[in-house]
Amino acid sequence: MDLLSISVTLIPRNGFTSFNAKEICSMVEKYYPADFTQQERYGLKI
Repeated sequence: MDLLSISVTLIPRNGFTSFNAKEICSMVEKYYPADFTQQERYGLKI
């Protein structure tokens, strides 16, 4: 359910008004820790 709700924020309709980088970063750390390097995770925050 977490992944579904966060993927909705990536829909460009309404100019990404519901986009929340903090939530995306937490999902990356929770579900995909082996797929992103520390540098890539830091880049997501920026």
